[in-house]
Amino acid sequence: MRIVVCVKQLYDPKMARVSQSRQSLDLRAAELIMNPMDLQALEEALHVREAVGGEVTVLSLGKPEADDVLLWSLAMGADAAYLASDERFSEADAGVTAHALAAAIRRIGDVDALFLGEYAADSAGGQMGARLAAMLRWSFLPALAQVFLTDGHLSGLSYLETTARRLLTPLPAVVTVYHRANKPRFPHGAAVINAYREGKVIVWDADDLDMTLEELAPQTLFRGYSLLPERELGTRLDGSAAEMATDLAAMLQGRRLLGGEA
Repeated sequence: MRIVVCVKQLYDPKMARVSQSRQSLDLRAAELIMNPMDLQALEEALHVREAVGGEVTVLSLGKPEADDVLLWSLAMGADAAYLASDERFSEADAGVTAHALAAAIRRIGDVDALFLGEYAADSAGGQMGARLAAMLRWSFLPALAQVFLTDGHLSGLSYLETTARRLLTPLPAVVTVYHRANKPRFPHGAAVINAYREGKVIVWDADDLDMTLEELAPQTLFRGYSLLPERELGTRLDGSAAEMATDLAAMLQGRRLLGGEA
């Protein structure tokens, strides 16, 4: 049983700032982290391995520094790590990313299941699982929790909107793990040290993955951000209820939002 977990390195959204003057995101103070939902996907894969045996492999696409999230995954308990990294991926959209990940999965070989986080915290697109299932022609189970493997079938509770359904499919399958499925483990300090000191990340470029020029060509063009203006502070009214009502009516009338006399 081999499970591949796709993990993504991204800037911590909590530390990102909006630059109104530049009409862009200011990421200078933001730290690079693993997508939190991918941590849950890895935890769920480790649960399955602990139950039935096998191997958990982590896979990422990004710059060379993305090996940090892969080494952390090894510290958590993953057995092997692969990174698709190439300058030609610098402008990759969702389509190029999916082609590269699918090619890497095929090269890894003998994969029974693919786990991903429900969505990425930076884009919240939530489309990579469906894209990969279509490219690999595998079954797709979205937003899954309590994942089990029995008799060559994968099952779990799928949480969509306000309902939960038990889904079952034969392998191979692509699974996106529900964003509240579990609480990811924190690896022991010795495991972290060993992973960063001795962990091995295998790096493949576009040529290693036999990607064509068509597969490397983005289908979308990023033109920038359109950011809303900064929120203006409101006006606080003091006094009795009658006084505040009078002041509010006068204010609305002054802005031509209320007819008649105050």
